[in-house]
Order: sequence, then C-alpha cells, then structure tokens
Amino acid sequence: MVSYSLKMHSYNVYDPSGSFVIARHTGYNLVITDDNGNVTIQGIDFAPDENNPDKAHISITESSAKEFTFVNKENPNITQKAYWSSDTTQEDINKYEFYTSEELALGNDALDAFNKIKLDAALTNLVNQIDYNAFTLDSRVCNTASNYWGNEYVTNFNSNIFETLPNGSLTGYYGKDDDYINAEGYQQAQKINFIRNIVRILDENGAINDILIDDYPYISEKYLSILEPILGQDFLANGDDIPLQELLLGIIQGIINLADFNIFNEYDK
Repeated sequence: MVSYSLKMHSYNVYDPSGSFVIARHTGYNLVITDDNGNVTIQGIDFAPDENNPDKAHISITESSAKEFTFVNKENPNITQKAYWSSDTTQEDINKYEFYTSEELALGNDALDAFNKIKLDAALTNLVNQIDYNAFTLDSRVCNTASNYWGNEYVTNFNSNIFETLPNGSLTGYYGKDDDYINAEGYQQAQKINFIRNIVRILDENGAINDILIDDYPYISEKYLSILEPILGQDFLANGDDIPLQELLLGIIQGIINLADFNIFNEYDK
C-alpha cells in the first residue's frame, strides 16, 4: 500500500555573499513510499524568480529521496531522520541546516492537502507573475505563502508551527504573519482569490485529479487552454463577475462554450 506524509520543511537563507544566515525558508514536501519501499519526494517552494527577483515563481519538484540526519540548529542534541532529494549531500543538509515539522497529515489526507497546494501553485504560475515583496509593509515571501497555503488547504493547520521549527537567524521566519493576498494591489489580490475559488470548486466536485497532471505546467490541457488566458489578463472589474462555477463545471463535463462567457469576448477586444 502506498503511503504519504506531508510536512513543512525549513532551511537557511544566506546573504548574497554567503557569509551569514539572514532568514529561514519554508515550503512543503510530500514523501511517498510505494509498495516496493521506493521513496520519492515532491516539494513546493515560493521564491523570487531567477530572472526577475521582484516577481515570484513557485517551484514544484519531484525526485527520488533518501534519508538524512537533520540537526536542530538551536539544540544540536536534537536530531531527526527525514527524507530529502537523493541528489542532495549530507554536507548541503548540514550547511543549510535543514529541518522539518512534525507530520501535518498522513495517507490520503496528506495527498489531498498537497495536491490542493500544488494546484494553487501551478495556477499562480500562470498569472503574469505576482510580486515577491521582501521589504514592504505587508511582505509576500516564502513564509507568507507557506502560512497561507497551510491555513487554506491543510486540515487543522496551526500557524504556531513556525515556533516549533529551529530559527537562529537574523530575521527568522520573516513574513509568516503578513497578508499573502493583499500584499500588492487589487489585481493580484483578485487573482489569488480567484485561484482559491478554483481550488475550492474543483475540490467540492472531486475534480482536483482531473485538472492536475504530473509534468509542467501541471495543469491538463482542457483546463489550461481556458484558465491561462483568464489568469494572464487583467480582470475587467471584479474576479467575482466571472461565472466560475458554471465555467469549471463546463470544463469538467466537456461542454464549455467560450462564446457563452462575455469575459472572453472582452479580452479579445
């Protein structure tokens, strides 16, 4: 029987020179053990885009996994055995002082929660890039995203989870308490809420697995061809004006007619 385990992971963020630790990064990982005992790990991490660091890109990864020893940087006498990507070295684990939370979910509950986060992340990547804000009144950084996703998609998630992870850095889990949705402007807030509603409606209709695929961009073509043009454009007035329930049910049933939705006609003008 395949087993699933969902955790939050954390590791050091260094200053540009690599001289000292300025903060701690968090993201999510799902460890999968198949019937033959083979272990893989999937990860989701919110980060600045490599080519445009003022914008965000959410990394969605999958690789074979192996077990490492993680050391609690605040109390080296506390260690944990945890899985990470098999192409990582123990030296890297030690340098970045990897550590994971207690299990957030097990079994199908873990898979379901991770897939909702994965869907939110994949849809967010279809937007014309939302901002990565590290130095504003309301930040939107990795820890902001981790806290937001946990509260939205992980049953019984508690934001105090950050207090259970080792810190020992200049700014700690910076941004964890900030407002992910409203950190930067009306359009971005509308799109983030729109994405959240997509995940909710598809979940209510048992269609998360219908939209998700294994490879980039992780969204199946029948959804991608319709949702990508919407998410890539400015909303006309309010994301709530888009008949989302009807739109998604039409995609699920394969009976969507784009001409029925004025929003597409408006985009073509």
